Amino acid sequence: MEPPGVDALYGEPLDTFTAARNALAKALVQAADREGAAAVKALRKPSTAAWALNQLARTRFTDVERLLAAGERLRHAQHDALEGGDPSQLRDARRAHDDEVDRLADLAAELLAETGKPAGPVQHDRLTSTLQAAAVDDDSRELFRRGRLVHDLEPVGFGFADDLTIAPTQSPPPQAQRPRRSAALPIEPEPSKAREEARREARRLAAVADRAAARADRLEREAEEAERNAIELRRLADEAREASASARREAEAAGGRSESARPVP
Repeated sequence: MEPPGVDALYGEPLDTFTAARNALAKALVQAADREGAAAVKALRKPSTAAWALNQLARTRFTDVERLLAAGERLRHAQHDALEGGDPSQLRDARRAHDDEVDRLADLAAELLAETGKPAGPVQHDRLTSTLQAAAVDDDSRELFRRGRLVHDLEPVGFGFADDLTIAPTQSPPPQAQRPRRSAALPIEPEPSKAREEARREARRLAAVADRAAARADRLEREAEEAERNAIELRRLADEAREASASARREAEAAGGRSESARPVP
């Protein structure tokens, strides 16, 4: 069971996420819920793009559902086209999906600009790729719907090989015109070139996504470690200042006692 207060964390401003997470973990420790505190402490701070899209999911629910519906239609159109269906339906579904992606990416960029984090071209690309992936991947779309994305996403698999051409399925020749097959060497249908290229591209993009995710995880761990070190150093600095002030007060008090103890001439 998820500890209470976790969902609200993902609605926090990005700059206060870590402090709010740590405060929630501390409150759970004080409530003797150490398991819940450990789960909260392990939560990752969202990337900038993921955070912006989480806020859209929380404030623009209808817009998000339109994108997810377009992504679902694109998946079905992709499957039908690969099975020999009408390629024009795939083109129409892709166009509708891309329009929704562009619209939401622009909304997320506006949100970032309003919070003092304007999205440059690289950040806008991350918004777009994350929306593309969230629209068609089952796990990602549910996280997006709940406003709980953490990482930037890369689209892989269905619907994202540019200029994919689906060859129409030809009707078999009449029975009288069919070539005779050798019993020893049965004729196997040649795989679709476009389909093979799409599979290779999907595998390549999956490898790229894995490397990017591993690098993001490493950088996230390093950032969190640096943040913990900074918090500890600030605590030690506060203690040192308090010790200095205490020593100064004691020195002043001792000086006052020394003056009062002098004999009067």
